[in-house]
Amino acid sequence: MRTRPIGIVTLLALLIGVSPVLAQRRAPDTGMVGVGVSAGVDIPSAAALDKGLDLAANIEGYLTPRVSVRGQLGGAWWDIVGQRFAGTVKPLYVGAEDLLLTRAI
Repeated sequence: MRTRPIGIVTLLALLIGVSPVLAQRRAPDTGMVGVGVSAGVDIPSAAALDKGLDLAANIEGYLTPRVSVRGQLGGAWWDIVGQRFAGTVKPLYVGAEDLLLTRAI
């Protein structure tokens, strides 16, 4: 009796997983730009730091339909805990990537 629901869920997962995704059929065109923002909770491994907010912004520009350049700027805010002093640590990070896209099937 229990194998029937598991079989149905497995079949649905297979059907959904192999269906073509319309967003991946075409590559972006030369000169297109994409922008994004992300936010999350950061949990540092140091015991003296409390969890905090993490924000990042990214921009991606397409040099050709298959090659893009991406940059990201972000930062976090961690409170100092369990010390004789109080404060906040604010690390900042900057990243850049050059991506080569593969052809979608």
